[in-house]
Order: sequence, then C-alpha cells, then structure tokens
Amino acid sequence: MNQHTRLIYLLLLVFAVILTGISTAGAQTSGEICVNVEVQEISPSSIGIDEEFTLGINIESCGSKAPEDITFEIISIPSDIIITEDLITKISKLTYSTSERHLTYHMRTTTDANPGPHIIK
Repeated sequence: MNQHTRLIYLLLLVFAVILTGISTAGAQTSGEICVNVEVQEISPSSIGIDEEFTLGINIESCGSKAPEDITFEIISIPSDIIITEDLITKISKLTYSTSERHLTYHMRTTTDANPGPHIIK
C-alpha cells in the first residue's frame, strides 16, 4: 500500500471517529423551549488529502414552544481543514415547536493535511 493510499485511509478513519464521537448537542432554557443539534452526514464518506467534503448539521426544536434567536457557531477548526461558509449562522425563529433546519458546510482538506483525529467544535 503506497503512502498516499495509507493517508486516505487514515483520514477516513478520522472522520469515522468524528461521526461516532460527540455528534449531538442540546440547549434548554425552560421546559417549554428545547433545541437539539445533530451531525447528519459527512459526504463523501471517504476523504483524502486536498479533497472537498460537506458536513450536514440538523437543528430541531424539541420543546412545546418555538425557540427564537438561535445562533449556531463552529468555534474550533483544525488548521488543515478549510470551511467556505460563515462560521456563525443566525436563525431568527423556528416557526413551530416541531420545526427543523438543515445547515450544510462545504469543507476541504489542505494539501498538507495530517492523518489522525480531527475534531470540529
């Protein structure tokens, strides 16, 4: 197996670890308002050096009242991953208590990306 193929497999392993790691988050301000955030997908599932991929995030209301003024922010990015969208997304209101929003982030690994764990917060 050549070194380039080995690095591709290592990056694939890293993103598999990210998917199985902490993939959901929630925020509750009272019993009536609740928001869940979950990583829905990383596509393609096999990512190599200097390749583009997308990260899909699902935001859903889980309370009895529709939440307002939601801010979703990516606060920590490894230096060998480039994100083309804004890191902060503001959602004025999830209209209904069962509303959902889907965010998609387009990303690319750099030409000198390191194999190993990559955590995006």
